[in-house]
Amino acid sequence: MPERGLILLGTFGKDSAPQALVRLPDGATRAIAVGDAVNGKIVLAIETGRLALRVGDMAEWMEPPAFR
Repeated sequence: MPERGLILLGTFGKDSAPQALVRLPDGATRAIAVGDAVNGKIVLAIETGRLALRVGDMAEWMEPPAFR
């Protein structure tokens, strides 16, 4: 797993109220939902296994790191 930056650990919850668990750059973990601000970005969408963050005028999709 990467040691730095914002990392998606996983997604959970009902389809009507999905949430995601992220590790913040300072190492803390936090559950987030659509509309929350995290690391200076707004959560636009959460789907099974990924989330979208607003970065300027664009959406950036994040997925958990691949474990080998």
